[in-house]
Amino acid sequence: MKPFARLLLCICLLLGLGRTVLAQSDTDRQVNVIRFEPGKSAITLSGSIKGYQYIDYTLKAEKGQQLTVSMVTKHTSTYYNILPPGSQDVAIYNASINGLQYSGELTESGEYTIRVYMMRSAARRKEKASFTLQVGVEPKP
Repeated sequence: MKPFARLLLCICLLLGLGRTVLAQSDTDRQVNVIRFEPGKSAITLSGSIKGYQYIDYTLKAEKGQQLTVSMVTKHTSTYYNILPPGSQDVAIYNASINGLQYSGELTESGEYTIRVYMMRSAARRKEKASFTLQVGVEPKP
């Protein structure tokens, strides 16, 4: 391959990667902190996303507490992941694989993230989805 052709190929690849990064940038991300009302251990949250947008709901919890998350949506390509403290993308629960209902004991203390997102096939079409999340954290026994 000639040097000019090699350079042109590299430029095209870099431009393509730049578009991919921009499509899933922080401008598509919204962060909401979950705070329970005094004496309450559960909350119902409503929202909507469109295309590549996603919403992170964060909450602080302790090792040994029971976390429950339930999603209701009419959009069949909208799901959530639960990320443990310190994780940016590795989930301990993936609703697209395991279903929209989760209940489990937390294995570490810190800030957990519930990330609501749309599958890429629907996001590419810029579909919109409304959803309701029910989130509960039971005290340690």
